[in-house]
Amino acid sequence: ARRSQVYQQRSGFLGKLVNFVTGGGAKLTLEAIEPSRAGPFKVRIHATVGETALESQGVFLKVAGVETVRVKDVEVAKKTGDRIEAVKEDIERSAATYEQRIQVAPSQPLPAKSEQDWEATVTLPAGVLPTYRGSNAKHEWKVLAEIEVPGNNPDSGWVVLEMA
Repeated sequence: ARRSQVYQQRSGFLGKLVNFVTGGGAKLTLEAIEPSRAGPFKVRIHATVGETALESQGVFLKVAGVETVRVKDVEVAKKTGDRIEAVKEDIERSAATYEQRIQVAPSQPLPAKSEQDWEATVTLPAGVLPTYRGSNAKHEWKVLAEIEVPGNNPDSGWVVLEMA
């Protein structure tokens, strides 16, 4: 995230190229208002556009439920040179239990050095898993806001929500 902030201050061809590759043309933040599995909740998205205007192809909110399971002290074979030895490692795997992509705003120009706000409503289907953290497994709800642009999309990064 720090790299994107530095690149936002550059202008001209190099700045446009860096923003194209890194997605550094805007900084996004989001706030979930009373997230709940039981009913709809709002997510507010705020964007601060850098030195270069963006041609947005839409603003989107991704919602995901992710279950992660960790098995501790699994014996695995490791090869070092010509030698094979057994070592113990923790193995972790994740799988999506739910995924949704919501279009929050249509294609639109975003002027340089401007700020924009949008709001989305998230409604989850009945029966989705709650947030939980066990000794070997966890289930988390995450949201991510992004502006779709040519190159790398600026995004908020995944924000973890607590939903009982």
